[in-house]
Amino acid sequence: MKKLLISILSLIIILLLVVTFYCYNNYKNYLKYSTFINNSAVEYNIDSLLIVSIIKAESDFNPEAVSKKGAIGLMQIMPATARDMVNNNLKYETFKTSDLYNPQINIDLGTEYLQFLLKSFNNDVNLALSAYNAGIGNVLKWNQDSKIYDEDKVLFKETKKYVKKVNKTYKLLKKIKKYSGKK
Repeated sequence: MKKLLISILSLIIILLLVVTFYCYNNYKNYLKYSTFINNSAVEYNIDSLLIVSIIKAESDFNPEAVSKKGAIGLMQIMPATARDMVNNNLKYETFKTSDLYNPQINIDLGTEYLQFLLKSFNNDVNLALSAYNAGIGNVLKWNQDSKIYDEDKVLFKETKKYVKKVNKTYKLLKKIKKYSGKK
């Protein structure tokens, strides 16, 4: 009985250490970019926790990340999307694709794009996330007759997984914020 209790306690301690290490690493990564995240959240009126959740899903906080399809940086922005976002924006007159590796620029453009998607889909976060992952054109095709997210209409398995992954992280972060007493 004593050996079983020691084994259970050891397992619990190991699990707590793993969870603590995982949470600490994510928090440490968040802190590295928190100023950029919070500034963009305020500028574009987007919940900072949603931005963090997208960064976690897109690049796992790796500013050098490049996808197979060519999306770049923390928020995995396609160069063509970035060019569309910076047109007529004096803040980015000298924009180059390599600027997407700059965390501040990447987070700013990614958040601005997210705001555009949210406005395009009447603030439906799931539709906006689907469009962030699969492209606005695909989501418009899937949802021609509806303004509400319907997972059954999403044709890409990757997009279904992506929306679930971002939402899972987002809900977890909101719970942590709620129980930590932070506003």
